[in-house]
Amino acid sequence: MLNNKIKNYLVENIFLKLMDKYKPDASSLGLRVKNLIFEDLSYCAPLVSNRKIDNPEYRRQLINASSKFILRLEKIQASQAKKKRN
Repeated sequence: MLNNKIKNYLVENIFLKLMDKYKPDASSLGLRVKNLIFEDLSYCAPLVSNRKIDNPEYRRQLINASSKFILRLEKIQASQAKKKRN
């Protein structure tokens, strides 16, 4: 009985609404970084295993560019967090 009350009140009425309100969207830095990392990981295995891939230098450059972009996003996020604190 108590479990149902907790589930109905806390989980369904409060927690799920809160999660829905703050779910990642297109402007979410974390989601953008996650997608970049997953995309880059798809290139990594052939590069590391020296399997024949089309234009490996191009793929290396893409991974390098993503790394720089992620570092830049971290700086943006840090500056935004600092502004919110002040």
